[in-house]
Amino acid sequence: MIQLAPGDAVFMFVGESGASPEFEAEIRKRLGLDKSVLEQLILYIKGVLTGDLGKSFVMNESVSKIIWDRAIPTIILMLSSIGFGTFFGIIIGVYAATKPYSLRDNISMIVALFLYSLPNFWLGQMLIIVFSVNWGILPVSGMESMILGEKNFMLDRLTHLLLPTITLGSTLGAFVMRFVRASMIEALGQDYIITAKSKGLSDRKIFFKHALKNALLPVITYIGLRLGYMLSGAVVIESVFGWPGLGLLMLDALFERDYPLIMGLFIVISLSVTIITFVVDILYTYLDPRIRLK
Repeated sequence: MIQLAPGDAVFMFVGESGASPEFEAEIRKRLGLDKSVLEQLILYIKGVLTGDLGKSFVMNESVSKIIWDRAIPTIILMLSSIGFGTFFGIIIGVYAATKPYSLRDNISMIVALFLYSLPNFWLGQMLIIVFSVNWGILPVSGMESMILGEKNFMLDRLTHLLLPTITLGSTLGAFVMRFVRASMIEALGQDYIITAKSKGLSDRKIFFKHALKNALLPVITYIGLRLGYMLSGAVVIESVFGWPGLGLLMLDALFERDYPLIMGLFIVISLSVTIITFVVDILYTYLDPRIRLK
C-alpha cells in the first residue's frame, strides 16, 4: 500500500537532475526494490518474524535502532500529556459534578466542548504565537536549547515540554472532564450512596471516598483506549513543535519515501497500542472486583 503512494524512493537518491538508467537500476537493486512487490512483502514478513525490521534507506541504519532512539522523546511527551490531561480533566469534572446543571457545571462543559473541538495543530500554533513569539517566555520548538545559558538542563527540558504537553493533553483533558462528570452524577444516584447518607456520613466523605472512587474506574479503561488517538495526534504535534520523537520521524520518513522505516513505525505503534489496551483491560480486572466475579 505504501508503494502505491505517489513518489519513488529512488528519486530521493537520484534527485531532479536524474541519472543514467544503469545507476538507477543499481540503486534499486541495492535497496531491494528490483523485486516484485509480492517478493518484497514476503521477504519483509520473514524478516519481521525474526525480529528484523530492515534497514533505513536514507539513514542506512537498523530501523529498530532508529525507532528506539526516537521513542524516548515520544514516551516523555505521551506520559506528560496523559498526566496533564488526566489531572486537569478529573479536577474540573469533579468540580462540575458537585453541583450538576449549575453555572459552574455549564461553564465547565462549554470549556470541555471548546477544547475538544479545537484542532490540535491550530491550538499549538496559537500557543507558540502567544507564549513564544509575543511574550517570549517559552521556547518555540525542539527538546532542548542549543545553548543553555543560565538555565539548568532539567529546567530547559521542562520549558520545551510545556507547550506540546498542553496541546496534546488538552483533548484528553476535555474527554476525561466530561467522562468524570457523567460518571460522578451516575455514581451519586446509586443505592450505596443513599445508604451512606442514611448512616449519617458527611457529604464530603460520601462524595470523595465512595462516589469518586467508583466513578474513576471507567476512566482508566477510557484513557487506555485514547492512547491510539494520542499517538496519531503526536505525529502532528511533534511536527508543529519540532519535537524529535516518533511522530516527526514518521513525517520525515513519509516525505523521504523511506519504506522500511515507515513500515517499522506502523508495526511498532500498532503493537504498542494493542499491548497497552490489553494491559489496561487486565489492570481494570484487578481494580474492579465486580469484573473478577464475572
